[in-house]
Amino acid sequence: MTEAEWLTSRFPDDLLMQFDRNTTSERKLRLFACECCRGIWHLMTDERSRHAVEQAELFADGGISLATLQNAADAAQTVADDAESRASITGENEYPPSAAWCAAGTVEFHDVYHVVGACRRDILFAVSEGEEERILATQTEFIRDIFGNPFRPVAFDAAWRTDTALSLARHMYESRDFSAMPILADALQDAGCDLDDILNHCRDANGVHVRGCWVVDFVLGKV
Repeated sequence: MTEAEWLTSRFPDDLLMQFDRNTTSERKLRLFACECCRGIWHLMTDERSRHAVEQAELFADGGISLATLQNAADAAQTVADDAESRASITGENEYPPSAAWCAAGTVEFHDVYHVVGACRRDILFAVSEGEEERILATQTEFIRDIFGNPFRPVAFDAAWRTDTALSLARHMYESRDFSAMPILADALQDAGCDLDDILNHCRDANGVHVRGCWVVDFVLGKV
């Protein structure tokens, strides 16, 4: 894949294939899986599925134990199994909430590819083809926001991690409201950051930002 293809692809699998699962951050992979689920949040009508995603996010940042995550994953698996059982009896395509179960999976986390596939399958059952294409394109934006541009690795200077930058990044991460990204760019620039890749990412009016954003993670010291 070329850099131009990386920047324009609308298929998440194409982008994910650029990463080595053995070296890519497990935390970022799980957060991406969770964002895929949140992209079809309106379809996850069973609270156990949503809870599993929320617990997976907490686990990614060390907020809960593996045992607690396992309980949430088991509940999400029950929801998915029940949906498939009903579908086999009725013959009707019921929305199978398997994506949440994948995102909360407690085995060695190499299932980011699987959760994308699960989300896609869920979407196929529940939305029109045009909507499916839109959601998959959004998933590629999640990847670009979380992982950055692998063709342009960036070194972050700890001196840019000022109290102001930290406060802004922490608030956005916790609230999921990333409207202050341009202000974060100003704070980083005031601290001496002159890297266009960082500043432009923060100031892109059309940019998508989610939990795990590579710039916010740099500021917070997360990997």
